[in-house]
Amino acid sequence: MQQILNFKAVILLFTFLNLISAGRVNAQDLISEADLLTSQGDVLYYKEGKKELALNKYREALDKNPENLKANYMAGLCYVQSFRKSLSLVYFLKVYDKNQSFLSEVKTNSDLFPDLEFLIAKAYQSGNNFKRASEFYEKFEKSLKANTASRFALLHKGEAIRAASRKKNECLVAEEILKFPIDRFVENQKTLNSAYPDYGPVLSADNKTMYFTSRRPSGPSSALDEDLHFFEDIYTSSKNDSGIWDAPKPAAAFNTAGHESVAGISQDGQTLFLSKGDNNGDLYTCKSSGKGQWKNPVSIGNKINSQFRETACFQSADGKQLYFTSDRPGGLGGLDIYMSRKRSNGKWGVPVNLGIKVNSPADDDSPCLTKDGKFLIYSSKGSKSMGGYDFLIAPMDSTGLPKGPSRNFGYPANSSDDDNTFFPEDSLNQGYFTSYRENGMGDLDIYHLQKDRPLSDSILKDMSEFKDLAAKNTPLLEDRLNEFSKDSSVTQAHEADLAAVLDSTLANKGQENNHGGILPEEYSYPGNSQAYYKYDPKKDLVPSSRQNRETAIRILVLDTESKLPLDADVLFTIIKTNEIIHPRRIRNGVYEIALHNHRNVELMASIDKNGYYFKNIRILAPAAGRETSIIISRNVELRRHLLNRPRILRNVFFDFDQAIVKSESFPELDMLVNTLNSDPKMIIEVAGHADFVGDEAYNYNLSLERAKNVLQYLVEKGIDKARLRPRGFGENIPVPGTDDSDEGRARNRRTEFTIIAR
Repeated sequence: MQQILNFKAVILLFTFLNLISAGRVNAQDLISEADLLTSQGDVLYYKEGKKELALNKYREALDKNPENLKANYMAGLCYVQSFRKSLSLVYFLKVYDKNQSFLSEVKTNSDLFPDLEFLIAKAYQSGNNFKRASEFYEKFEKSLKANTASRFALLHKGEAIRAASRKKNECLVAEEILKFPIDRFVENQKTLNSAYPDYGPVLSADNKTMYFTSRRPSGPSSALDEDLHFFEDIYTSSKNDSGIWDAPKPAAAFNTAGHESVAGISQDGQTLFLSKGDNNGDLYTCKSSGKGQWKNPVSIGNKINSQFRETACFQSADGKQLYFTSDRPGGLGGLDIYMSRKRSNGKWGVPVNLGIKVNSPADDDSPCLTKDGKFLIYSSKGSKSMGGYDFLIAPMDSTGLPKGPSRNFGYPANSSDDDNTFFPEDSLNQGYFTSYRENGMGDLDIYHLQKDRPLSDSILKDMSEFKDLAAKNTPLLEDRLNEFSKDSSVTQAHEADLAAVLDSTLANKGQENNHGGILPEEYSYPGNSQAYYKYDPKKDLVPSSRQNRETAIRILVLDTESKLPLDADVLFTIIKTNEIIHPRRIRNGVYEIALHNHRNVELMASIDKNGYYFKNIRILAPAAGRETSIIISRNVELRRHLLNRPRILRNVFFDFDQAIVKSESFPELDMLVNTLNSDPKMIIEVAGHADFVGDEAYNYNLSLERAKNVLQYLVEKGIDKARLRPRGFGENIPVPGTDDSDEGRARNRRTEFTIIAR
């Protein structure tokens, strides 16, 4: 018998060792597959320049082995060279966490260096996190001064130092500009755009015909240029009676197998200005011969064209001045804007550089005038830019020269990426322009800048209600609530709710360790310092008969900073049954449900609004009284989304010493999914924390696994993993004064999320 038992033990041990061995082989196979996929991506990236296909390979490699540093770095590099630059952030930070000096020798240009510090800074800047971007640009500068930067950066040290300095200045400019957005809104012109670069819109005098440049594959040449895009061609579109642009068509009269881009149009629409790839880039005119026909392009003349680049031009409304860009010697640096006057013989005279009021040491491009000639709008990478090219405005005098320094057009016309080739409609108020935006259709896209967008009837109604509410209502302290109505027993509601808080606290005392979470802050009843907005419960409450008293629960949603009411999406859920109750909206920011409950009911109120952190609060509704209705009033303050500010996920729970997300956490995480879906640019960091109990390394790993499992839930709900960064802090960031009690230690077993880009 003993021999049989020993034999069984040997068999079990052998099986166990085989399973371990098989697991190791399987893990090794995945690592090998990841290395192979990374190598395939390298071939696509380095030898063929197919960055989108290379990115797919790198992401496949990371599915096999998320720790592969080369695949993370290269995936980030593919993203940072696309229109989705901020999505590179999670990948670069992953590499930085593991090896701050990691470097893959990659050939880049003077605007991009392969050093991790520079790439992380660029990603943060694209995600509008200018504080973090500046910190990493400074780290890059220090590495240059210490000669520890990449070989490429040190070979171009002067350019690298200037680039870092310029980028830091862009971050400072952006922070100021975003504080004072202009009253405009931006709309992607989806009927015009494609997955390829679309740019350079110009309009006819009646604003109903557009010409623009595209590098989509439907042109006369199927070949790829050195930058692996199709050759430039000109397309045209007409605006229909509904104000929508028709599907664009190739402008066959202008296109050849080479490069042609539209550079401008005369006020009468009879002359189109083209830029061709000849002689580094020259400007041409194309005259209309009537009935939609065009003559062959003719060089604009040797006073304008040179052996250097001439890329864009604009003719004044009276046809007497031509503004164009060139990088010829004698300018302030890079591309500069010049002006030439038409002579009596119809030819253009000697160009004049517009000088320091317009030009900068960086590139200045794509000039155009408003129709009244009072303002020059152009694109610049100079010191007034918030990132890449920005639109600047310069006042002009009656002779067509600048009379004052230029200023930034403002946000949202400008962004932290390239914004170029603006063409106004009737004034500064609106026009069409080109931009890289992360909600675009694939590359450079054409956008419409508009003012005075018509508001819907519902928004106008809400605005009217809000003005009325703001005029009549004043904040009151909680201790004056029971002045409102004798029938509404606010005092009873207060006492019953406070008793429920105490009961819940006592009931949860022995369970906090098992939850691995903390008691929701909403169970702490606010003190008398809490401000309420005045409203009349007796007037607003749904009337009830004396035989059928109610427990009414009212939510007033407020902006944390202004204390003004906010309309939001509010839902109540009965926790025990998961029954959803839609509240009645009483007025701006005020929502209410009425229960005819004979027993206490625990509810979860979910409050969400775009641009704000969501909240889930637990409310215990006492049974409706026989003699009086009970009103439970709650002020819920929502805070606007802030970068780099950790936010606790208060209703996310784990079993003690476990990393599996409990099902009670799903409503909270679903709200986080909604937040991410409402802002597709948002990138978050989910961090796990632990208490002091146990080994430090063990606590770190547990906190990281909890963060990863939260992220896995979000990914399963459709969120791109490139927008999610897990972090584990273990016991290193405790809540102050919480290490000497069970309740305090429970508060440290928390999960947080932080917006790191948006």
